[in-house]
Amino acid sequence: MATMRRAFFLLPIPLTGCWLSHALSEPGEPGESPCAPDASGAQPTCVRPAEVACGAAAMVAAECDEELLQWRCPAGTRRYEAVAAGQACLPFAGSDSIARLSGAPVPVPTDDGCVWLLPELETASGERVAYAAVRLDETAPFGTCPATPDFLEPGPVSAVRVLGDAPPELLPSVTGAFRLPGAPTRVAFRNFVWEEGAPFGLRELGTGLGVWSETEKRVWLPDEGAIRWPPEVDLGDAVVAVGESAYLYGCPPPIDFLTEDCVLARLDGALRAELWTDDGWVAEGEGWDGTTVDEAPPLFDAGPWRSAVTRIADGRFLHLYAVGFGSRIEGHVAPAPEGPWTSLGWIAECDLPADDDEAFCAGPAVHPELQDPLRPGEIVVSYDVATTSPDWEERRRASPESYWPRLVSLVIP
Repeated sequence: MATMRRAFFLLPIPLTGCWLSHALSEPGEPGESPCAPDASGAQPTCVRPAEVACGAAAMVAAECDEELLQWRCPAGTRRYEAVAAGQACLPFAGSDSIARLSGAPVPVPTDDGCVWLLPELETASGERVAYAAVRLDETAPFGTCPATPDFLEPGPVSAVRVLGDAPPELLPSVTGAFRLPGAPTRVAFRNFVWEEGAPFGLRELGTGLGVWSETEKRVWLPDEGAIRWPPEVDLGDAVVAVGESAYLYGCPPPIDFLTEDCVLARLDGALRAELWTDDGWVAEGEGWDGTTVDEAPPLFDAGPWRSAVTRIADGRFLHLYAVGFGSRIEGHVAPAPEGPWTSLGWIAECDLPADDDEAFCAGPAVHPELQDPLRPGEIVVSYDVATTSPDWEERRRASPESYWPRLVSLVIP
């Protein structure tokens, strides 16, 4: 089975193999336990799934079955397994149902586990589908490259719907998802429409929040494509849930040398919003009108489309992004969602086709659901590979895997 390959790092970040198999740590002293290690096997290493789907698994202690005198993993956990380093991971490449894939997957936490929305795929018959939903195999050994898509519906079908009569030219773009205690899964989106003369032929309408339907297994966006925040606010470029709050980063224009400055708002379970300002948190409707972010200090810069914020094992918050038309993953770290944020500079070179000088990487996403609990200093990241080459369509058809999204494991300094 194919496995993920690490991106190459710039000095002084060390170069290491990706998702290496591990010799498990020796069990502790058995003491009075009747399950002392013997010929039947030593104490296993066990992991439990995250409390919220799409979160990181955690290590747990094995328990002793005093009747069988054997170690076992507690109920609801599984024995740790990992696979050795191998080829680059191109999720679902080689699948009979996906001929081409574009865009980094969007992890969505649901009652049934972690679901990925695939931004755009093309079937073998040439049909294009936006945001088909696939269920991850959460029992696979850590480091396994997803190979066969487990679609939530028979075959690839879009899992994103708009309530009411959406304009036919509307192009919703999903940027992230989160779940807060006692609340349904919310999905951040950005709406575009085709417009002649606009950059790349698209004009942004603004951003908002949809909801994941557990019964219908799909995302519902607001009536007729309604948005909550205008492009001047642009919340949802990156989202992360922490405790009782969801933090939404917005990166509105203007673009300054291929990046935009990003600001921050937070939501509670009832979706009440507060903006982070120089004077602290200010509630929408009580000092913040929700239409501008002039009072918000820029926290960091990010490239276009989407970036990613996550909390890593040492407690720090990490922001990952790619500058416009860039070739590297870059980052910032902070002790709290509101900062202060410090630049990490370049973290990794993207894996781009060597014969295309116009190729670039974009829109990184983090995947705690794939993180190896025995490698807490690493995170799993996906990113898109695209090109501005005039013959881009011919290039992608001739070599679809050269422009397939990558899934890599990165060491964070």
